[in-house]
Amino acid sequence: MKKKDSSLPEGFSSEPEKVTPVAVASETTVPSIEKDAELKIDSVVPIVPEIPPSEKKDKFLFILGSIVGVLVIISTIVLGVIFFRRPAEQQMAVTPTPTATPTVSNTPTPVPLRKSEITFDVLNSTDTKGLAAKYGKTLESMGYTVNKLGNSPDTVKGIPVYLSKEIESKKEIVMSDLIKSFPEATYAGVLTGSSSQARLIIGTTK
Repeated sequence: MKKKDSSLPEGFSSEPEKVTPVAVASETTVPSIEKDAELKIDSVVPIVPEIPPSEKKDKFLFILGSIVGVLVIISTIVLGVIFFRRPAEQQMAVTPTPTATPTVSNTPTPVPLRKSEITFDVLNSTDTKGLAAKYGKTLESMGYTVNKLGNSPDTVKGIPVYLSKEIESKKEIVMSDLIKSFPEATYAGVLTGSSSQARLIIGTTK
């Protein structure tokens, strides 16, 4: 047993410390690479993160809303084109009305009827007295001139009217005027053997 050296401080020993050998790692062999060798890279499988259901729903609604919006825009454009195109088509479809060319009529303008220049014979063929004077006053009130009042030798029906050749061309005007006061008046023919231009005979109504 060795005696402890008292000259050394406490905690120190005069015995040599044992050295623990450290293991040295052996050299790693580096694999050799052939010249012009093909470089091989393992395929990498991408990892797609899973989308939460709420995000899927929002994405679907966004896509659906986009499609609806596009359809609305297209419909608006189509309706606008139809709306503005229709008046143009209607305007093109309207055919212009041809302007009527005024025709020159060769028919002579009828001379206005001058009632005061037409003279009447008023004859009564009935048994009622005073009818000739009564009908004569009616003719004068209409503007005609009464030339003769008397009785007819023959009995007639209705109210026949005779016109001279001078005013026969105006018989439509004269008769339409006489019918206003004498509804039973009818044109009977050409007046002859009288200085008057017209003759009105008062006949029976039966």
